[in-house]
Formats: sequence, structure tokens, C-alpha cells
Amino acid sequence: MIAELPRLTSPAISPDGRQVAYSFVEGDSYSIRLGAAGAGSAEVPVLCKACGKVQGFSPDGKFLFYNPEAKVKEDPKRKLTVRLLEVASGKDRPWLEHPTDSVSVADTFDNGRWLGVWLGPPGSVASWRVYLVPWREEPVPQSDWIRTPWSDAGVQRSASPTRNFVYFFEGSKLMAVRFDPQRAFFSEPQEVRFVSGSAMTPKPDDSWAVRGPGLVFSRGETGNSSVWLMKLPR
Repeated sequence: MIAELPRLTSPAISPDGRQVAYSFVEGDSYSIRLGAAGAGSAEVPVLCKACGKVQGFSPDGKFLFYNPEAKVKEDPKRKLTVRLLEVASGKDRPWLEHPTDSVSVADTFDNGRWLGVWLGPPGSVASWRVYLVPWREEPVPQSDWIRTPWSDAGVQRSASPTRNFVYFFEGSKLMAVRFDPQRAFFSEPQEVRFVSGSAMTPKPDDSWAVRGPGLVFSRGETGNSSVWLMKLPR
């Protein structure tokens, strides 16, 4: 990791862990640095000046996702798009945009073959929805975006690393959906039912994630906290 990162920084780590990219403030804009992990901040070269805010690396590590419209002084009416910045050359190209709404990259899914993106009215993050977008270098038209069953951008979710299941809470119920990447299709959400008399079951406000064949969650209690592992159905 690069030491002494500047304020307002959200560093992005390359898929192989060898590079770090981050945005830094210049006036009311952001410039982007890209360098080797472990280098001092003074040794990290500037990839582009006043170009936008980094969101992450592409799954193949060849590009950076970034918002060119991002400014230090936020404007609720400013619409965001996502462009690709080529790591090797610094050249950029369009990738995701919407006629009226802002678009922002959230996370990767299905071993990087799909990306989760947020879509919603500028300045109204609470009403943004989540879509899956196939990863490819060419611009992806909206007709290829898939709205997810956990459409609220504020919903915590976790994907199984071994199979294409995604888990999320719907109220107090833990729900599961399966994604078929070939058909680009989500199954109907199904409630995950726990064995009657279970000592502990996860709640929406717990810290939790799917790891391997099970769900790991922690719960803070008076004076201490506990960590639990719950095996999920296959």
C-alpha cells in the first residue's frame, strides 16, 4: 500500500495486487496517480490531470473505471458517467452512461464477468438502483443491463464465491437468488429458512458475509462480541 495518501482518497487495488490507483484533489477537480503497491506517494506518477475520480480497476486490470464529472464541490444536479482509463497509455474512452441518471460502479460479480453498477437521479443516492452489466471494453448499452432483485443500492448483499447465489435481507428475512450468467437471468428470491431451535441466526444489522460454503456473521453484545458460522444450503 502507498503510504501517506492524501485526504479524500479512495484507493483502488489492481486484481493482481501489484498496483494502486487513487485520486487526489487539485483545485475543485481530481487528478489520478497510478503506481506500484508499496511505493512512497512522491514516487507515484500522475496518470492524468483534472480528469476525474477513480472507482476501481477493471477485472482484467487493463483499465480504471472513473467518473470524469466528479468535483470536490458537489453539485446535486451533476450527472455522473463511467469512462475507462487505459492503464498502459492513459487514453480514455466512454463506457457507461444514461440519458438522465447518474451511473457509478459498485462491485464485481461472477468472477469479474459482470459488474454491479448504481443507477439513479443525480444527488439522490438513497433512490439509486443496482444493475448488473457485462464486462467488456466496448460501451455497454442500457439494453444489456440487468436490474437486480436487491435493487435498493443501500441493501447489503454478498455473493457466494463457489456458486452464483446472492444473499440479501428483505426486512428481517435472509433471501437468496441464483444468477444464470448464460441466460443473464435471476431466479425468484427465496427465503433461507433456519433449523428450528438454532442457537443464533443472522439479523439485518449484523456484520455478515458469505465465505466458502457458509455465512459468517458477528454480533456486538454488552462488553463483548461473538462470531458465528452458519452453513448455507447448496
